[in-house]
Amino acid sequence: MRTTEPGRGWAAAPSPWAVWAAYAVPLCVLPSALWRLSLLITDETVTTWYMIFLSALSTGLALATLGLVHRWGQRVPHWVPVLGGRWIPARPVVVAALTGGWLLVAICGYFVLNQMFNFVPPGALGTGREEPYHPAPGWEMLRYYAPLLAWGPLVIAVATDYRRRQLDHRLSDRRRLGIRSGTGRDTVAMGLDVRSDDNCHLWADQSGVGSPLVLCHGGPGLWDYLAPVARLLDEYAHTIRWDQRGCGRSQRRGPYSVARFVADLDAVRDQLAGPGMALLGHSWGAHLALRYAIEHPDRVSHLIYVSGTGIDPERRWHPHYERNLRQRLGHHLDRWEALGVHARTPAQQRERAVLQWSADFADQSTALRHAEHMATPWLGINQDCNQALNAEVKHELKDSDLIVRCRTLDLPVLIIDGTEDIRPRWAVDTLHEALPNSRRVSLAGSGHLPWVENPHDFRQAVTTFLRHPHRPTDHRQTGAQHQSRPAS
Repeated sequence: MRTTEPGRGWAAAPSPWAVWAAYAVPLCVLPSALWRLSLLITDETVTTWYMIFLSALSTGLALATLGLVHRWGQRVPHWVPVLGGRWIPARPVVVAALTGGWLLVAICGYFVLNQMFNFVPPGALGTGREEPYHPAPGWEMLRYYAPLLAWGPLVIAVATDYRRRQLDHRLSDRRRLGIRSGTGRDTVAMGLDVRSDDNCHLWADQSGVGSPLVLCHGGPGLWDYLAPVARLLDEYAHTIRWDQRGCGRSQRRGPYSVARFVADLDAVRDQLAGPGMALLGHSWGAHLALRYAIEHPDRVSHLIYVSGTGIDPERRWHPHYERNLRQRLGHHLDRWEALGVHARTPAQQRERAVLQWSADFADQSTALRHAEHMATPWLGINQDCNQALNAEVKHELKDSDLIVRCRTLDLPVLIIDGTEDIRPRWAVDTLHEALPNSRRVSLAGSGHLPWVENPHDFRQAVTTFLRHPHRPTDHRQTGAQHQSRPAS
């Protein structure tokens, strides 16, 4: 179990000269370490443990410098017991490195000056009463120690670059994520900075303790709205949320394709979750999570598919959705249609989205309030992203072998629906039948966002599944209906 630390994230890549300097440090230490070890063979009077200890200590400290230019210097590798995955605070690292570097400069400087000016008269050397007499070192021996003169300055230079990168990382987060205009008020949006493999900035946030659970929001073209889900599960999982490429607080750039979004999700997994994760996707995010699990089944321990629309090649659910949407909008329908015809300001875009999202809740007496909450702060819908991905998914469902690949997906899957979702839930039947190890939970009295209207049963369904992925769900759970398919 590990606690999360807000504001963490990978710093920028080190300067090329800093990488060279870091790798030069072990080379500076190597000659003296090898010379001391050679004495174990050529000089029977030396103290074995002392020579081995001193060589191992100096080499280990030199190799630690590489952490200043590699990611394991920012976060403990996941294979390390107990501490694996913990972020390493930058300030103590910088202080320790700079202190050690200046101490090395002082020690080396003292020996050089003493060799030149004899501040302390040369004499016998020893390490204790048992140690035999050794003559004072001369230049023949000191040639092996001469490269150590560069050790201190190199460490100082690399530590300075490490500190600069950490400061630049914090400043870039504040500039890029700091202030967003909402509806009449500014919103501070701090978070983590995940870098994709094509160097796109992706906003992310994390909370809670436990095994990692990555949440994928819907859309496409929206931003993360799953903070309430994270709060429900904080005691059970280390939840990680993110804004997809081009959306919300992430960098607004393409390309917008399923393969690109799968790669971005893998970057989030690599930089914040580690080698494996549980995955929860909602609506379009459920399809993205499914596609990721198909591409990388070895990196997903559990898949939670919330309010998705299945894998029907004909998308026969969509006309039913459009009809149900208009019925659910009721007296708001005329205004919603009018806003869809005319060129709209950001305020009008927000108004239309709030009206449309209100149809996603079963209880219409509270629907507008829930939709207003989703739209605050308003970060704008990326229509280019929405159109590109929707078109690709339609093509993918018709022309790909997605259903065949689902039949080979041998990991536990939980499908969660709200019984009052305006997207007909029979649309997911094909997916449920294709998955060899899936269970299905329908939450009564809830719509497209079941955690809002039935939070207790939603949390119980998810946490039970995370703890016991292969155990049938308790059919007596209040407000929920269950269907399970045993693992084949």
